[in-house]
Amino acid sequence: MSNHSDILNQFIKEAEAASAIVTNLSNEKSKFSEVILNILKDEDDVLISVENELYEDLFSALIPKKNFILNPTDDQLKSVRTGITSAFCGIASTGSICISTKNHLANYISMLCRNHIVIIKNTNIIPGIDYLFNNELFDKKITSSCSIITGSSATADMGPLVRGVHGPGILHIIII
Repeated sequence: MSNHSDILNQFIKEAEAASAIVTNLSNEKSKFSEVILNILKDEDDVLISVENELYEDLFSALIPKKNFILNPTDDQLKSVRTGITSAFCGIASTGSICISTKNHLANYISMLCRNHIVIIKNTNIIPGIDYLFNNELFDKKITSSCSIITGSSATADMGPLVRGVHGPGILHIIII
């Protein structure tokens, strides 16, 4: 691939092919609040585990409109349907996102919430998985382990492909 625009376009194409809903706000970051409120229109409580800089930059204006839960109770963990995480990178060749499992709430959101919303910086999308392990920037992010997620949860163990059986039924990716 010749430039970052090609890498970004391939990421979007592959993520959508894997059943993710992708919104590219690379050049329209000012529309973030509108997009996130539209996705969350039916949700009152939302689990959130994003980098501090993203939280302050993107979510501070939304706090009066939604209940973003940073430290959930056991009851909230059982009942909240939607969660938001940040991804430290995206892989264009597969449309996958990579989330650090260092934060246990991010781990929970990525596996157990019915709706998973992921925020990723467009500059953190790489051509292929081989770049993940050969890149100084990402060496700093992988401090223990990570989850590589491609599309919403799916299984074909018992016959035809079924989505959302053992994890998020909907994966939204918002590129900023």
